Amino acid sequence: MDANDPIPEMYYLDVASPGAERPIKKEQDFQNAITKPVFVSLYVPIEGEKEWLGILQEVNNETIVVQVKIKARTKDIEIPRDKIAKARHAVMI
Repeated sequence: MDANDPIPEMYYLDVASPGAERPIKKEQDFQNAITKPVFVSLYVPIEGEKEWLGILQEVNNETIVVQVKIKARTKDIEIPRDKIAKARHAVMI
């Protein structure tokens, strides 16, 4: 593009992709996310929290199971699918 630039004035070229934190909506999205980090936002609290960040462990028609870290321990949180407001892939550092 730089050798024969068809646009004479200065411009910025933005390239977009779904990104690392793309939404998880369809059944296949959930299946593909097993063993990967996810962020789940809920309509109602589960164990006092409306947001969970962890590793997706299981998926079925009724629930998902997310392994979360609480202090130095891990715990599996079972989340009913009808309580999920939003779910997305997450980047954990």
